[in-house]
Amino acid sequence: MKIRLAVGTLAAISCLLGIDSLTSESSSEKENYPTSASLRRVITAPASSPQQGRIETTAPSHASLFEGAGLEGLRHHTDKITSDPALTPEQKFDFLWADFQDAGRRPIIAKFLLDTMRLLPLRATTERVSKIEDALYGSIHEQQVKRALVNLLASQYETNEALTLTEQSRLGVNPLVAATLAKAARSPDTEISHQAIIQYTRIGFFPDTLPILNAALSNGAISRAEYTRELGFLLPLIQEPEAQRLALHAITHSGVPGGHTAEDLATVVLLPYALSSLHSDTLSQIQKHLAENQPVFPDALATIDFLDLVRYSDWLSAIAAIEASLSGGSTIDRIATVVMQEGADPRGLLAVVASPAAEAVTRTLAQRGQTAAAQQKLALLSLEVPNDVAMARMIREAQDIIGRRPP
Repeated sequence: MKIRLAVGTLAAISCLLGIDSLTSESSSEKENYPTSASLRRVITAPASSPQQGRIETTAPSHASLFEGAGLEGLRHHTDKITSDPALTPEQKFDFLWADFQDAGRRPIIAKFLLDTMRLLPLRATTERVSKIEDALYGSIHEQQVKRALVNLLASQYETNEALTLTEQSRLGVNPLVAATLAKAARSPDTEISHQAIIQYTRIGFFPDTLPILNAALSNGAISRAEYTRELGFLLPLIQEPEAQRLALHAITHSGVPGGHTAEDLATVVLLPYALSSLHSDTLSQIQKHLAENQPVFPDALATIDFLDLVRYSDWLSAIAAIEASLSGGSTIDRIATVVMQEGADPRGLLAVVASPAAEAVTRTLAQRGQTAAAQQKLALLSLEVPNDVAMARMIREAQDIIGRRPP
């Protein structure tokens, strides 16, 4: 299965705002750790078909797309293609691909078209995979276009969550897609290999996945922080307990700051299948690492960074989920207990109320008779940001959410 990052907290907070073993002896290594087109022409439909007449009469001109209209004109053009009910997904892809070929050395336009193609609901074919690969190696592209081509290639990998990873790997042209991505991951062009490595590690776990990842670290295609992050995503896919233990040890002893590896591991734990795939010893070690690397808010209460809220919410959700998995308790009960502890930073409560767990947590607070106390915590926080209109509004809305009668 493809690994999808949890973005619920980020979206919720945005809404409220309205807007080899990798063991390092030293961490002195200096690294950064970062938490359109031509006239539409019918390709598969007969020249006299109704589709052709419609397409030809609604098509923007080549000049307006490539020379003057900008991304808004391009978006209008691609929307016409993707929303046309008379076209099959395959035809839509072919039109957009022709536009991509005409985009030439216009990287922003080319990337936009490739990203649009990636969202089309179509089944991969050998011909399409080969076409994407030929474009990747057959022309000179800017970095963003190379990465978009690799992403489009990876999107051809068919997934079915009812199947095991091994069963998925045999679906349709998946063997070809995986082999093509593995080849790209070994490319001497690091702009290609960098993105291909990330995509390859996220479609499954293959016999050559770890060797490719290790080689990429050795040759500089990916950074140490990227290596540990991708190794983290592989943890639930590694079946043997000892192999999981070694991989986790490589992550936590990599020399990458603990706050960054803890953030990555929290993301992994929150994946839908992670808790059932990680062995209990692995979960215990992740729990220990998270506990040792709790996100810390700035000293001044008036400093409220919404990314800090996301990190805290993910960290708390992950550590509570592990505790519930190991002890049989409730994840929500644990979250509600932590944010209401005496002396707990009220920004932790704000982070949780702005997360996907908000409804369940506020229901638990109501059942415990803590609704008023929770609202008071946030009221004290609002006094610290009297001149920050956006944050004051966010706090008021969080208070309203807590005060709603649970369904």
